[in-house]
Amino acid sequence: IILTRAAFNGGYADMIRTPVDVELRVPEGGIPAASLAFDDAIETAGYDVAITKRQWSAFYGTELDLQLRRRNIATVLIGGVMT
Repeated sequence: IILTRAAFNGGYADMIRTPVDVELRVPEGGIPAASLAFDDAIETAGYDVAITKRQWSAFYGTELDLQLRRRNIATVLIGGVMT
């Protein structure tokens, strides 16, 4: 199991800005900390890796590809809020 979450440093300077149809917009006041945390049930389920992404994609600009290759994983099942 590889979990992904979106997270940014203060001021969102690390947010990747790529040409996309709909830009990732930060709500006024920033992203609530509670929305960046994993649910307790997920935290205790056990997982191999947690990936932090700074844009829509969990593949672009993250170490996800590297982690999959290191584990010789060739098939991926994707599930989530915006899958």
